[in-house]
Amino acid sequence: MGKGIVVNIEKCLACKSCELACALVHSRSKVLEEAVAESPKPQRMVTVEAAGEFAVPIQCRQCENAPCIAACPTKAIHRPSADGPVLIDRDKCIGCRFCLVVCPFGVIDITRDGKAAVKCDLCLERTMAGEQPACVEACPTKAIELADEKELAADKRKLAAQECVGSSCHIKGARELLTRFNNFISKKHIENKVELKGSFCMERCGEGINWKIDDEIVSSPTVQQGLELFQKKLRSVLKKKTSKQPPKQVPRKKP
Repeated sequence: MGKGIVVNIEKCLACKSCELACALVHSRSKVLEEAVAESPKPQRMVTVEAAGEFAVPIQCRQCENAPCIAACPTKAIHRPSADGPVLIDRDKCIGCRFCLVVCPFGVIDITRDGKAAVKCDLCLERTMAGEQPACVEACPTKAIELADEKELAADKRKLAAQECVGSSCHIKGARELLTRFNNFISKKHIENKVELKGSFCMERCGEGINWKIDDEIVSSPTVQQGLELFQKKLRSVLKKKTSKQPPKQVPRKKP
């Protein structure tokens, strides 16, 4: 199998630039000002769907064993090459909608005139000319990419390596932070006998981190945010404890 669309949902803004670009590139005029006046209006082949707090651009997944190909009675849906996208020959399509029924992702639609099925073709003309698909090029945050399995695996390896290095740096920074605060406590507050019971510790919780400060747990989704929360919490603990100390008695001078 060749390249396919890969989406990073954490980067998606739900701006729907991909939908507009897709409809425009599949219009007759390819010009926005003219395309909006076309009849029938151009159809998008990618849809941004809401999924909880995320937005997910959905288009044809170009299945290796595509059920739509097997279901098509006229062989209108086909894959011209082993590593190419699944295409629809509109001249052969009879609009039976069998492909809509078997598609597990719901990404096949019918043309506005109801005569043929339509779906993402990976902007075949653009990719053959060395260009990116319209949705990939239009995405302002690069949430949509065109990649193959090897490229995707390589990107994941790089990300995993960066996270390992980043986590190590943050943990080192946390230890340095504790050292600075311990020195601060010993130098500034030893005379008031300020003591922090419990312990300072941290533990990974999935991708996040938990910090234990003075028998209280502070949780955060990332190590960096945990470090910042830890610093604020520790300052707050110190402030409360120092404010509870009785005022220092200053001996009066004899007249």
